[in-house]
Amino acid sequence: MRLANASTAWHGARSIVDGKCQELKQAIRAHYGNSHPDVLKAIEGNMHKIDAVVGKLDHRLTESLQKASKAADAARAAEVTAGSAARTADLGATAGSPATGLLDRD
Repeated sequence: MRLANASTAWHGARSIVDGKCQELKQAIRAHYGNSHPDVLKAIEGNMHKIDAVVGKLDHRLTESLQKASKAADAARAAEVTAGSAARTADLGATAGSPATGLLDRD
């Protein structure tokens, strides 16, 4: 993939993950919809953990890829390195999250 299209691809990937998280929350609510009110309250109280997955996949990589695609060769290498560091941070922030495991199984 060309560097010029990489930021759009990353934004699209983030949108897909967000959509899958929304589907997961809907499925959980549908599955447990007839449960005891205390169970429903506990489930709703933990839905933020699913949203945290998307929240950790922020805009830093998109911005870095956009800068890199417009930069001269020397600056481009620095931006690609910065973008790689941002992606590594995103992956580290979501690794080990129970919500991430659920998405991986989908």
